[in-house]
Amino acid sequence: MTAKSATARDTSADHSPRTQRQAVDDTAPGHACLCYNQDQAHEYHVSSLEDLLQYKGGDCIVWLHCEQPDTALITAICQHFGVHTLVQEDIASTHKRSKFEEHDDYLFLIIKRLLLREHKKILVQGVQLSMLVFQNCLISFDQQSGPDEMIERLRLRILQGKGRLRHMGTDYLAYAIIDGVVDHYFSATDVLEKNMEKAEAKLVGSADAPTFALIQRLKRQLVSIRKNVSPLREVLVAIERSEHELISDAALPFFRSVQEHIIWVVETVDSYRDLINGMLDIHLTNVSNRTNEIMKVLTIFTSIFTPLTFIVGIYGMNFDFMPELHWKWAYPLLWLVFLLLPVCLFAYFRKRHWI
Repeated sequence: MTAKSATARDTSADHSPRTQRQAVDDTAPGHACLCYNQDQAHEYHVSSLEDLLQYKGGDCIVWLHCEQPDTALITAICQHFGVHTLVQEDIASTHKRSKFEEHDDYLFLIIKRLLLREHKKILVQGVQLSMLVFQNCLISFDQQSGPDEMIERLRLRILQGKGRLRHMGTDYLAYAIIDGVVDHYFSATDVLEKNMEKAEAKLVGSADAPTFALIQRLKRQLVSIRKNVSPLREVLVAIERSEHELISDAALPFFRSVQEHIIWVVETVDSYRDLINGMLDIHLTNVSNRTNEIMKVLTIFTSIFTPLTFIVGIYGMNFDFMPELHWKWAYPLLWLVFLLLPVCLFAYFRKRHWI
């Protein structure tokens, strides 16, 4: 990051939605900093660690949100706040499992976001979001880049003074971020449900390869979602049982509420997985039925032409003394047998309900 002066936006004087919306839009993408208390809220664009440090402290809560932070920034922030080196490594890594750790003067959380990618083959993508929660400061490291509806919504709530965010501590801010992440879980399950309905519609009477590929893709997505969502339930259980001073009794009911939502999402994903397995069974049954139909038709044709081939084979032998060779009506009679035999076999098959 280059060293520049931070740009401050004070929303304590003007609380109109238009002014606050403009304040958010004018903030350049990157590392945004919010300082707020019950009476006022300020927003800054942080371009250096020194910019953050001059806002930290006092009676305000500071929220620094870093988008796609590099290793140098993570190291600088962690070293200044005395964060353990193993925590630094977990933040820098983008493929960690959701976790919750308690340290002497801070809390460390990793949660997995689910981002929708409906226009691509991957419908849902898991992205890591890490949080360091201090007494009056929360630093979030988000691997998502670009416009973020969830973060923007939280910023507006703080700037406009809506809800409890201005009146609660950093533990409630951490809850609000987790709650926003979980809301996207519901959106992800809705997208999967729509695609499953499409796959189910294609599955009826179809046993082609594209349908099978679609079902397999949905199954992989369900496995990925469960892998990203399920560990968060353990994180929330650990937060609920925690006795750390940074987690107040007032915030615990909200974490319990999110935990219930996570359980609902996991159960929904499990039910979808059962549906996908059922769809795979139906697909395999369709393939088997189609193969049986093909084999039945081929068998019927083989059964009809086998006696004809037998007769032709007999009269194809080169012997001089074969009685039928010198009969006057031998050739027409043979054609009559050729015509009647398939008809009789076909009628027999129909009577036995084989065709």
